[in-house]
Amino acid sequence: MRRFLAILIFLLPLAAVAATAPPAIMAAVRALDPAGHVDQITPGPVPGLTTVSIGRRLLVVSNSGRYVFDGQVFDLKTGTDLTVEHKNAWRLRLLSSIPVTTRITFAPAHPAFTVAVFTDVDCAYCRVLASHLGGYLADGIALQFIASPLSSRGTPTYTAAENVWCAVHPHKAFIKAYSGGVPAPTPRPCAVIVAHDSQVAHAMGLPGTPGLIGPHGAVLGGYLSPRDLLARLRMDAATEPSP
Repeated sequence: MRRFLAILIFLLPLAAVAATAPPAIMAAVRALDPAGHVDQITPGPVPGLTTVSIGRRLLVVSNSGRYVFDGQVFDLKTGTDLTVEHKNAWRLRLLSSIPVTTRITFAPAHPAFTVAVFTDVDCAYCRVLASHLGGYLADGIALQFIASPLSSRGTPTYTAAENVWCAVHPHKAFIKAYSGGVPAPTPRPCAVIVAHDSQVAHAMGLPGTPGLIGPHGAVLGGYLSPRDLLARLRMDAATEPSP
């Protein structure tokens, strides 16, 4: 239950912020998205504007409530895409609802990068990715695998995910399953863990598996070889704005 509460708390209802937001701005947001769940309201990038976060969506609203901008917002002085920054931060907050202790993590002694991987036991490219674990670790990349079966509960794929992520020895079960073996049934309850983690992947809008989320919240795409993933991570690190 606690895991479901974590994601529900993240998706705050509109009423939770209505009391502290200017009425004109809330009226504009309601008019545009009556069922929207507001995550955050902050001063806009320029005076007279307010930013409103609705999940992955970023709105810029005039303080009068008359004008609403829904699209990419750029800071030309810094060369920053504020909309992309918002989406990345939103994904990290959503990802934080998944405890690190329930992710199956393979990491080198001193990782340079950590990547979250939403994965399905029966996904072909997920298995290819898992087969190259040694390459990622050698390149200084830690991988945190998160269960995201594409089939529904009760199917062999979903059951396999439960048997891996709630195994007594999950790392061994992971290697066995992603090498084509059948993981032993787990004696531990696992429905809540797999259901919650799949719900997070769905909320993020990931198109499939594997789904890779970088250290700053960017969607890195699907399967990337160790060499290509390292190059992408280095590129993102070089372009990430300083705090």
